[in-house]
Amino acid sequence: MATQMHPQHSSRVFGAATDEAGLGELKRLELAILDDGHIGGLNGVLLGAAAEGGLPGACLLGEMPHILTRLPFPKASQAILQTFTTMTGVELDFTELSQQVEAMERHLSELLSQAEQAYESQVPGEGEEYRPEPVEEERISSADREQIERLFDQAATDRSKAF
Repeated sequence: MATQMHPQHSSRVFGAATDEAGLGELKRLELAILDDGHIGGLNGVLLGAAAEGGLPGACLLGEMPHILTRLPFPKASQAILQTFTTMTGVELDFTELSQQVEAMERHLSELLSQAEQAYESQVPGEGEEYRPEPVEEERISSADREQIERLFDQAATDRSKAF
């Protein structure tokens, strides 16, 4: 579930259920309950099919930064799986996933640091005045200028030429 979370914060787990019993279990686990909105993709299809068929169903959604929706975010996966193990009593080995979380956090930390440094180099310090770099103006040739003027003249006399 994409939110405004900072990539270095813990991922929350959100939940939705098709029935009161499922909702009660999600509340017991102190998950953030989705009261409105829609759940897309396969998550939404499965939850909708369960509801339509009168079957109990629940959905767990891991929080991830909205700026990373096109990338894997193992921290959200780990948060969901930890909740799942609590719900079901199924034991899972999180060693490899924890390594992926750490690697992603290191990579994101480096990227954020680079972005902050680039931003700070662009923003004037205290007492400094912001002066943007001069932009070189591209000059057009006199032949191109004449061609543009001819096109304007044609458009002025025949509006169909304007397009």
